[in-house]
Amino acid sequence: RRQVFKQEFINDELSKELVEQVITELADARLLVTSQLRVRGESGATLTVVDVAHEALIRHWTRLRQWLNENREAMRKERKLEEAANEWESQGKPEERAFLLEGPKLLEAESFLEEYAHLGLLSNVAQEFIRVSQAYQERLRQQEEERQRREQQQTRRTIQVGIVSLIFVTGLAVAATGFALESRKQLKLASAR
Repeated sequence: RRQVFKQEFINDELSKELVEQVITELADARLLVTSQLRVRGESGATLTVVDVAHEALIRHWTRLRQWLNENREAMRKERKLEEAANEWESQGKPEERAFLLEGPKLLEAESFLEEYAHLGLLSNVAQEFIRVSQAYQERLRQQEEERQRREQQQTRRTIQVGIVSLIFVTGLAVAATGFALESRKQLKLASAR
């Protein structure tokens, strides 16, 4: 159980209108409680906070408890992703490795999206966070491929220069040997006279 800002429910899967309609119906049925929170600052905006009406609702509504149990792992992953995304957003949405998902964390986020996207659990900020992390990893992959390509080209050039040098040195050695043999032959002829 935790309080949630209504805005957190709105994402690419769930429109503002649908979220508003569901919250209104559940609040009218006294299953949810909504309240207004005034934001400090120049805008003076208000945010709607949504909360379960009573803890007993969670304990005694069998079907809800079953849904919660079935999706406990998804909710744990969703909270971790939302926390990381909120931290990333509070830092100004930097596109730097230290602030983004990578490795197993990115794979887990991608797996989460694949498995639970239809539930619309993630906020737009969290979805953007994952997309930016994926794009960053793709750029790293492309840079690594480019580095390897340049390294292979350099290796090919080095081998080509080595082969040309070897051919040149071999040619010089053959020419020097031929010159030495010819000189020796000329010396023998000169000494025989």
